[in-house]
This record gives sequence, C-alpha cells and structure tokens, in this order.
Amino acid sequence: MNNKVTDMQDFINRLGNNKFTGYIWMVEEKEPRIYIEKTIDFNRLNELREKPFNKIQEAYLSDGTHSVHIKNIDGEEKVFVLKYDEFTEDNDFDVKEITLPSHIDGIEELHFLQVYKKTESEVSTGFSNWIPVVKLFNGINEKIKNI
Repeated sequence: MNNKVTDMQDFINRLGNNKFTGYIWMVEEKEPRIYIEKTIDFNRLNELREKPFNKIQEAYLSDGTHSVHIKNIDGEEKVFVLKYDEFTEDNDFDVKEITLPSHIDGIEELHFLQVYKKTESEVSTGFSNWIPVVKLFNGINEKIKNI
C-alpha cells in the first residue's frame, strides 16, 4: 500500500493495533522519536507537521502484524505498509532475518526481514534464482546507557 499522509492517525488506526515499535524522524528535529510498544501521540505529531517544512523525513514502525515505512519523497510523505503474513513460504517466498547497526543515538540495531522470491532465470532455461523483493521492518534494539 502506498499513500500520502493526510490523516495519519486515521490511517494507522485502520491497521487495528495502536502499539508500535520503531521510530519517526521529523525534518526539523535533530533526533527521531523512538517507540517501544508505545502509542503514537498523533496530536503532537500533527502540531509539529503544521510548520511548512516539518514533515516526516523517515519512519520505520512495526505493530507486530505490519511493517510500516514512511519516506519523504520530493516533499511528500509516502507510506508503505505490508503485512508480514503475505510473505510466507506458502506464497513462494523465503524470508531471512537481518540485523543492521543503527546510526541513530538511542537505537543499537534495526531488525528487518529480507524477503526473496524464487524467479525463473531469464538467461538460463530451467534454472531459477532467489531474488530479493522487499525488506520488512521488524523492530529495534535500544542502546543501553552506561551510567
């Protein structure tokens, strides 16, 4: 699903779960808002978005059922929502868990599910390859602060 963000609260509410893990990074903020199984404060988020250039720059969120990726492309917030259960072996997909280090202060690692689909080779008849088709956001590990 690919939508513009107009009423994000309504959009997220339609997913059926309001507890998210991940982050939302606004254009005019130095650090992202990090969520660990938390409800997003859409009133505050919408207040921030009222400034002319303060849109969501990037967001990765997961509610345990959906991978939500929001990306600012040419000044518009684009939302990509995919359900995890659409990418199962029953649907000819292979899924591998991957963990990537984070450059975000407060987040140690980002977790994704790399999804591959077996595809017939265009070069060699009778052969097939596993082609990456999508990377689903699946959570984060927070950095432990040393005292």
